Amino acid sequence: VKADAEDPAYAVIRKAMEKRKYYRDQVEKYACDVYIKGNIKFLDAPEKFMGRDLGNLGGTLDTNRQGIVYLSESQSVLYYQQPNQLKEVMTSSKVSGNDNGFGFNSARDMDFNLYDNFSDFSRQIVSPIASTAMQFYRYRLVGTFFDEESRLINKIELIPKRSEDPVYRGYIYIVENLWNIQSADLLLVQGAIKQPGLDSLYLKQVYVPVQAPDTWRLFSQNISFTAGLFGFKLGGSFTGIYSNYDLSPAFEPNFFNNEIFKVKEGANERTQEYWDTLRPIPL
Repeated sequence: VKADAEDPAYAVIRKAMEKRKYYRDQVEKYACDVYIKGNIKFLDAPEKFMGRDLGNLGGTLDTNRQGIVYLSESQSVLYYQQPNQLKEVMTSSKVSGNDNGFGFNSARDMDFNLYDNFSDFSRQIVSPIASTAMQFYRYRLVGTFFDEESRLINKIELIPKRSEDPVYRGYIYIVENLWNIQSADLLLVQGAIKQPGLDSLYLKQVYVPVQAPDTWRLFSQNISFTAGLFGFKLGGSFTGIYSNYDLSPAFEPNFFNNEIFKVKEGANERTQEYWDTLRPIPL
């Protein structure tokens, strides 16, 4: 044991970096179902704003000055084809309130691929396995464990080299020998994301195998945040569940065109029984 020995996490990250492009480009095309649930609530609100009494904002706030201001759920079919063609058809939608620009209400809005060098959160955030990641991150192997299929998973802590760099904090989980991402539990602080009013943003992803020997796809993604402005404090959460992957869909000629998002007629007319049957997670 040497005091200056390199942490074992670096060897794992280098392997993941080598396989990044492989996993990014592995699936030429696919179609999948996406369910998205979103909510935004006041965590706190001032009693007065610019000298005017706000009251309970028309019944939105309870006695603790908290209350839900936005609630949504949707079901879509997401279509993708290399290199960057993406189309979403929303088949069902239910919305109450206004997201005020803080929403991730479609699968396109939630497209944050850690196999890309960067993800765009109003600022380009460097992936922990980007080609230049070691200029921005330090890594520490927290531990290892076996999943239900006896695959060895490496839990690696992400430590920014500089507080204002566009990077994540948190943990990334890498599968031994395959060197793909099993899951990620990430945090963006205000200094990294530099978006006015946004205090912090959490990104959690889970991947699952969908085809042997090494094809994994995103199963679930949660984006949650806190924001504050002029004495108002907001919190929000958007969760996407991805299912029914088809890795060899047959696209008609010109399927991908200028129309990248479509809402089917009657999408907002679904019954409560429909949603109760469809919903994979509690509302």
